[in-house]
Amino acid sequence: MHLVSTDVPAGFADLTKPQRIVADLYYGGRSLGSALIIAEPEFVRFVEPEEAIKLLPVSLNPERLLLSLQASLEKNSERICRDNSQTDCGFINPEYFAVIYDEERYRLDVFFSPELLPQQEALTDRYLPPASNSFSIVQNISGSWSGAQSDEVDSNTQTTLSATSIIGFGESAIYGDWYTANEIGTRVSSLHWERDFRGKAYSLGLLQPKGNFSTFQSLHRLYGFELRDSQYSRTDIGYQHSALVEINMPVRGRVELYRDGRMIHSDLMEAGNHLLDTTTLPHGAYNIEIRIYDEAGRLINNTTEFFTKDSQLPAPGEWRWSLQGGMPVKPEISSGMPDHYQQELLQGYIARRLSKNFGVFSTLAATEGQQFMEVGGRWVSSYLELSPSFAKESNGIDAYKLQALIKTPYAMLSAYRIKIDEQRIDLKPDRYTLLSNRLSQNNISLRAPLFGGNLSIRRSKRDRSPRSYTDSLSLDNQLSEAQELRTLEYRRNIFRGRKWQATANLSYSDADGEKFTLLSIELLHNNKNWQNSISFRGENQQSSGNNQYFEVNSRWRDADRWAAEVNQDFTIEATPEDYYLRSYSRLSGHYGFISSTISHSDVNNSRSTNYIGSFNTNIIATKDHMAWGGEHSLESAIIVDIEGSQRENFEVLIDGNRHGYAKGEKKSVINLRPFQSYNISLRPLGDGFFHYRENTDQVTLYPGSVTTATYKIQPVYLTIGRVMAKGQGLDNVLVSIEGESTLTDSFGVFQLEIPLSDEPPSHLEVTWLDCNAKVEVVESSEDWLNLGVIDESSANCQISQTAKTNDTQ
Repeated sequence: MHLVSTDVPAGFADLTKPQRIVADLYYGGRSLGSALIIAEPEFVRFVEPEEAIKLLPVSLNPERLLLSLQASLEKNSERICRDNSQTDCGFINPEYFAVIYDEERYRLDVFFSPELLPQQEALTDRYLPPASNSFSIVQNISGSWSGAQSDEVDSNTQTTLSATSIIGFGESAIYGDWYTANEIGTRVSSLHWERDFRGKAYSLGLLQPKGNFSTFQSLHRLYGFELRDSQYSRTDIGYQHSALVEINMPVRGRVELYRDGRMIHSDLMEAGNHLLDTTTLPHGAYNIEIRIYDEAGRLINNTTEFFTKDSQLPAPGEWRWSLQGGMPVKPEISSGMPDHYQQELLQGYIARRLSKNFGVFSTLAATEGQQFMEVGGRWVSSYLELSPSFAKESNGIDAYKLQALIKTPYAMLSAYRIKIDEQRIDLKPDRYTLLSNRLSQNNISLRAPLFGGNLSIRRSKRDRSPRSYTDSLSLDNQLSEAQELRTLEYRRNIFRGRKWQATANLSYSDADGEKFTLLSIELLHNNKNWQNSISFRGENQQSSGNNQYFEVNSRWRDADRWAAEVNQDFTIEATPEDYYLRSYSRLSGHYGFISSTISHSDVNNSRSTNYIGSFNTNIIATKDHMAWGGEHSLESAIIVDIEGSQRENFEVLIDGNRHGYAKGEKKSVINLRPFQSYNISLRPLGDGFFHYRENTDQVTLYPGSVTTATYKIQPVYLTIGRVMAKGQGLDNVLVSIEGESTLTDSFGVFQLEIPLSDEPPSHLEVTWLDCNAKVEVVESSEDWLNLGVIDESSANCQISQTAKTNDTQ
């Protein structure tokens, strides 16, 4: 009989005794420092728990963590990862706190439960930094014209000149908008002060309020004030629209997000609780699979949760709100400053997300003798979106709206219903009303893929109060707005290639019994500059019979041919009896843009010509600079000031993308959207070489902000030549021209980039060893010089290279 002994073998008793050891603490693969521990065969204990807790990450429950540090902790040495083929090692998901002790390396890895650790924000700063300038002026000037000449109607032309003035003071600005038209004269549409900084906005003056969640109540201009939260001055707008996704990383590693088996996001994270940056995730409501890996690539966690991202839902845990007060502006056109109602208005909006996929909002408004209240919500799920709202006005008007969207893998169905009851208490014409007149509208649509194409079915019905028109407008009595519309449409690609594409479209519509059928086939060809299409369209209308149309369209884009952007479109459309011609031109360049469209038609022996056009430019100023131009109409800008390179154009890159171009020896305006930070750089549009310092400084722009980026640019000529002595090329000799130096190759050939004036020189001073020579330029172009052979015999040398060579021998 054999008895198994559990006693410690002779000579090994010391190994079972508690050992006092200084261990290295690690969390998430990062060293935290050293701590004194007592190691036993199965447990470890901290000798000084109060000192050890100072080395650990900040805890949400330090009392609970301290109790864990004071207790004996299992070693969990079996969870040490010995090689990359192991799984389920290197981490622990404890109830509160646990360790893995590696006694060979005296290393102690610590692990926390998610409840003990605070969330680490996905974005370090949710707000834009302060503006990059303190004072600036942005003056935008635009104009438009429209008119027609016809055999049946007298010629008429409408013109409008508009201007927007913004005087910026850092994050604040004074706004002014005015326009003048040939029929109504000059009008002022807004004049107010506004500040928008770190998520809060304030406005005062004649303004157009911006904060509104109401379905039924539109925001009219008013003389007054507005206070509101703002998403413009935040950097996390895309992140705000998302439900929170919290990730617990027991160790440092990688997280991946999947939707329907497709990876939509990945990131490297330290250990701890993290709120995921969901800015790049697609909108919608869907399940996401979260996979967490350690640094060695082992999958340590895999979960699925429901995720929503919707721009109409407020950010989780935050209120959306606004408050406006003042006297509303009358809709009638008046001279100079607009007239207002002789009554005060106070209105406010508030919204809150109550769960991941559900939010509510409310609107309250009041004037003298009127009150208005609206309550609504929005619920989003994987297959259904629902947005109901209800309103009540004290003068006896009720209203409701219901919007729904059903999404399936086979089709998408949307429905919309809005109704505002008839007003039952008459109000005086000069009194401001909080709710619109009677309105009833129903819309339903279905979109689905079918036989390789897309099928669309729509039906809408509307009933509203009669329209009112000014005395200057009159309608053709034979034309009226249809009340009920039905549409069936099918579109399909016949084929698609790298340059060729063909599509077909078939549709049927019914507008209050007036039936219309359309069949169109289009053949499209693309290349670098041209896009050409040929199409045939056949129509059948109940009132006018059958018609066939043949159309040819050519679009030309300059691409990279010029610094300015030039677009030109031509269209010819013909039937057996009629024809239609159209030309569209647009030039967008250094001083602004201008566009023009002219069309001419001959229909039923009646000729008409229509013309429209517009232009835009800017005058930009700071305390030290002033410039004119810009390709766009935006509220902020940068002035690119280039010193040198008078004949050259440079493409201006904003965050790596083209946003206009600048000219050498000029100040150029690049219009940009406000409430963003940008990195500015230049790229030469010509084929030459240039010396300049890249400006990679980040600028932050608010409305009215203008900042300046200055570049000193000098053309660089690529200079080549060959240095020889006694018929042999001088090897590895230092050659200097205009302060620039390089070494010759084994044949005495060199090439060197040297900054010079805009015009290529006729002679250059060349120095090598103890020799120098004034060398004639043999050949030259706009960006290179050829000096040919430079022989020692024609140079001034203190000691000849041949003599030096003989002395060496």
